Amino acid sequence: MALLSGVALINKSKTHCNKGHEFTQSNTAKWSNSKGGYRRGCVACMRIRTAEIAKRRAALRPALAPFRERLAKSLSDNSIPEPNSGCLLWIGAVKPGGYGNLGIKPEGRTYIAHRAAYEVAYGTIPTGLKVLHKCDNPPCINPLHLFLGTQLDNIRDCVSKGRHVSRRKGDRRIQREGV
Repeated sequence: MALLSGVALINKSKTHCNKGHEFTQSNTAKWSNSKGGYRRGCVACMRIRTAEIAKRRAALRPALAPFRERLAKSLSDNSIPEPNSGCLLWIGAVKPGGYGNLGIKPEGRTYIAHRAAYEVAYGTIPTGLKVLHKCDNPPCINPLHLFLGTQLDNIRDCVSKGRHVSRRKGDRRIQREGV
């Protein structure tokens, strides 16, 4: 049997990590392993390893384009012009109401496509305001067809264009009987 020496001898007694750092209560971490047991590790070594991994990943990752440029590219890649109305129609994923749904990585954030189009064209949307359509076409992301307004403006626009659906009980009953 070979004699243990140096770090190997220290690790045999499990008082130190593989790098020779002493296990103390303040610098030791426990985590579960795949076999259902626990493994003990040196916090100092974990920090070094985490930093090394982050450096390697950063070197492999291509430089990310500025956010607005990536958003604009995603919008242009997922839309087609509609020649009769001038709408720029979203052809990517859509939400139940027909509005475009746009996910941007690595942020992992989801945007409503027409709101993203407005932000790319005109800048940040002030808090409390909605992006409304002049064309009343939910998949349209043409910035020329979009304008800002409050929820009240949206309701007034809806009523003025005859798109308002009443939610009174009597109206629902009449709709059911008429069907």
